[in-house]
Amino acid sequence: GFGLDAYVCIGSNSEGAHTWVMTFDYTENKRRPTITIWEALTGQKFKLGDPRVKKFYRTLGCIFNNQAFYANIQASDLVENTIFDLGDDSLWKSMDSSIVKSLPTVPIAKLMPSDMNTIEEEKSLEKALKGKISGLRFSE
Repeated sequence: GFGLDAYVCIGSNSEGAHTWVMTFDYTENKRRPTITIWEALTGQKFKLGDPRVKKFYRTLGCIFNNQAFYANIQASDLVENTIFDLGDDSLWKSMDSSIVKSLPTVPIAKLMPSDMNTIEEEKSLEKALKGKISGLRFSE
């Protein structure tokens, strides 16, 4: 997406099942891409060699995008041990690309500006919070 070689990753972290995004950048080296992990929950990004990757991501079962699907068939599915050579059939089992492309697509939702009056909503929330805080102070 967005001109990037990007994949959704399905695996786990210390809390259980988890998904994130991974991009492959071949601009510096055509044989060994720079791999960046994008945390969907926080917006943080990490290069694959960053020590935080080992801390935040445990296993990786599969990756996919709108054109390809790869299952990790390596001896270890730990992210820190995973080799990301998607062309190596002994490491990654790919689904036939014609099958992936034939799957039904979900229409992309258009982003619409909120019709919420944010200034009025802010005032309302502030008033409610002040009332709750005052109530707590007077009840002590």
